[in-house]
Amino acid sequence: DGLAAVMGAKNLKAVVVAGESKISVARPDELKELIGRVKWLKRGAPMVQPLAASPTLRTRRRACWGCVQGCVRSFSVAEDGSSGKTMCAAATYYQARARQFYGEWTDVSFHANRLADALGLDAFALIPLLMWLDNCRQAGVLSDEAAGLPLSQIGSLEFIEKLLHGIARREGIGEVLGWGTDAAAPALGGQAEAQVGDYVPYDPRIYVSTGVCYATETRWSYPQLHEICRPLLAWVAWRSGVFGTYVTGDVVRAIGARFWGSENSVNYATDEGKADCAKRVQDRVYVKESLGLCDNTWPILMVEGSPDHVGDPSLESQVYAAVTGREIDEAGLNQAGERIFNLQRAVLVREGRRGRLDDRLPEFCHTHAIKGIFANPDGMVPGPGEDIIYRKGKVVERAGFDKIMDEYYSLRGWQPESGLQTAKHLSNLGLGDIAADLAPRGQLATDAPPGPDQA
Repeated sequence: DGLAAVMGAKNLKAVVVAGESKISVARPDELKELIGRVKWLKRGAPMVQPLAASPTLRTRRRACWGCVQGCVRSFSVAEDGSSGKTMCAAATYYQARARQFYGEWTDVSFHANRLADALGLDAFALIPLLMWLDNCRQAGVLSDEAAGLPLSQIGSLEFIEKLLHGIARREGIGEVLGWGTDAAAPALGGQAEAQVGDYVPYDPRIYVSTGVCYATETRWSYPQLHEICRPLLAWVAWRSGVFGTYVTGDVVRAIGARFWGSENSVNYATDEGKADCAKRVQDRVYVKESLGLCDNTWPILMVEGSPDHVGDPSLESQVYAAVTGREIDEAGLNQAGERIFNLQRAVLVREGRRGRLDDRLPEFCHTHAIKGIFANPDGMVPGPGEDIIYRKGKVVERAGFDKIMDEYYSLRGWQPESGLQTAKHLSNLGLGDIAADLAPRGQLATDAPPGPDQA
């Protein structure tokens, strides 16, 4: 959806690449062995079924070629004969509201999905926008007439069509809404701003490590959130007595030590290890996505059939080496991810991001207690040993989060006070030309204290 939104903003319909040569693999026998190992590690993993939105919607699973597990990616045909791909939150962002409005399952959420795709709109961004508009309607802040939208019919096909077309064409209130909830709410005044909801998937008020990802990214990075939270939710299922679950306290701590730097990364009685966890996850995700590895499979964190149930974080580097013939280990591949992340950060700073001043969580994360979260209504997280901590009713404490961010900037080799990069760290990553571009703009840290690679 994010890529579609960028393409739509540039009036780009599609990118087509054609070729005649066969793609060669440097070490095919080694790759074949690795494929067999991955299949062995993923054996027993449940095949995820497609999302069914309506009895009249004919949906069939459409996994990618060669997929070892599958996801909710599917192909659907509606009652009126229209058809198309449905996927994840894009398929369901309007589902609950449509069912509430019509009182039964309909094809409306499917049509809402297809329309967002056709107009190049990000369905993930529409979720909090719809919540906010509905809150404004219920609070009497916005009426149908004032908004120029049938707010009283949220959930109907007519409403979502008018809303999305208005945003795409920048018509009426769509001119303001097109900038997203965070910009639209202040533009409409204090009462409207007060109605901003607290929907944040994998909420940092429960999983504080995700807060670093939210604060430093420009949009929700689901691959980062998934890596942190999927093992923790599997642990929740085990602690809740779900039959067949195997991610015990020992397993989740071993995952933390092997993938995220320490067992403290999954001990939510302390803030220690949370910054390191977030950095490692970000670096791995950036290089993983550059390799085209699916978020639903990689990294392989949990293994049902192995003795310790813990995956192997070096697999990605082994696959890369087998395909390209270039020798690289896990640390080398993760450094490539760090380079990508730093390059993106430099671009963001060049375009106006103010470092630490803009690395913030939504204000409600510090002020509004969390009520619960998908698949974890009590906000259950691991404590030390076999202790359980319940985060329901909690907020992100500012002082504690500031210390996490201090540690995060130091681990990144950036200046903690400003959150800006240093010339030496960029040069150490092979990005000296980027540092040379930022320096005369005044967008590098000055007199930076030594980072982990500068001492």
